[in-house]
Amino acid sequence: MSCAETKPHKFIKLFIFSIFVFLGGCSVFGQRISRLQEGMTKAEVIDTIGQPDGFQRKGEYTSFKYTHRFINNDPSNRDRADYVVILKNDKVIEWGAGEVRVKEEVNNTGVLFLVPLRY
Repeated sequence: MSCAETKPHKFIKLFIFSIFVFLGGCSVFGQRISRLQEGMTKAEVIDTIGQPDGFQRKGEYTSFKYTHRFINNDPSNRDRADYVVILKNDKVIEWGAGEVRVKEEVNNTGVLFLVPLRY
């Protein structure tokens, strides 16, 4: 068997493996976010669902943003959404698909809250 004969075969195996890894990675976020619990620490959130794509701070609140993630694990439904985890004093208080809004308070402090995604 020559080298030329094995390269296409290796390429096909690598291509198929890459598709499985990609599709598996897409559904993993939905499974991981379901493991979040109120009161988890910032470190536990990152250990559970990974590093956020962005974050926002306002007073004692922090929000982690995970952008363009699959809404569910159904392979026939490839809809995506931005997911948010809101922490108060580094403890989870709220999470889900949607966006973060700031409610301004007296003395220039604010409260971060989640506006859920409607689909």
